[in-house]
Amino acid sequence: MRSFTVYVAVAALFVFTISMVEAGKPKHIITFVADDVGNGDYDWVDPSMVTPELSKLRNDSLECTNFYTLQACTPTRTAMMTARYPHKIGFQLGKIKGFGLRWINVTHTMLPATMKAVNYKTYMLGKWHLGYCNESLLPTSRGFDHFYGFLSGNQGYFNYSNDSPNTFDFWDDDRVVWEKDGEYSTDALTERALKIIEDNKDKKIYMHFAPQNAHAPFEATNSSLERCAHVPIDEDNGARRIHCAMVASMDASLGRIIQKLKDLEIFDDTLILYFSDNGAPKDSEEKRSGGFNYPYRGSKG
Repeated sequence: MRSFTVYVAVAALFVFTISMVEAGKPKHIITFVADDVGNGDYDWVDPSMVTPELSKLRNDSLECTNFYTLQACTPTRTAMMTARYPHKIGFQLGKIKGFGLRWINVTHTMLPATMKAVNYKTYMLGKWHLGYCNESLLPTSRGFDHFYGFLSGNQGYFNYSNDSPNTFDFWDDDRVVWEKDGEYSTDALTERALKIIEDNKDKKIYMHFAPQNAHAPFEATNSSLERCAHVPIDEDNGARRIHCAMVASMDASLGRIIQKLKDLEIFDDTLILYFSDNGAPKDSEEKRSGGFNYPYRGSKG
């Protein structure tokens, strides 16, 4: 199994993935994209963090330490999905807010459409955030066979409400998944990922798995908070402990996916690429993110 922890420009993932496919391997490809996780949010940098699955993956992988993402979520996701620098197509500045009228032009071919052309089944789970103000911009219109997740940039982890008031943003293709209200979103995404892998173990699949962790709002399950109970609550008012729990949930999700691949004996035929869309946001007087970008000086832009 070839797996990569990536921190080479993010647009190069498109080219790299296609080159691997043209070489005839691997059979399964999973891009696992964390959200607002800083370079210092892993246990090999900060031992108080709870990331055992990522540590195991890192120890058995190629780590690309000269990998660059963009300053915020939409620009990074634009680069990955199009293999174009975001400033070339108008997406270099910030994110799409709420249900704003911005999108990647449909003239730009996206990675899943290219994967479909070489007979991969394509699945998008989690955060889209690349345009959604009409049907032609949705994931299933841009190359994904199946979409399970949320269209906007962030939402409540339990109530699925996003930047705009009175919303519920969780979809199974074109159906609103009302029944998931109250379930931690990362857990819901993971369960669907496991089912997709099980159902397609003998087929070629490309899965883009993009949980919200550890983007605001800062919410975690009680079980993850218990795993981070050793993180002190001090002058940051507990932000680091909550951040630890959110990252721990994401790490556990990755571990469950890897275990499913091993159980089905397809782990050695799978390419996993892991990275965060950008670093952790900086703290303000009003809000502490709990993220840590050490040894770098900057933060999410």
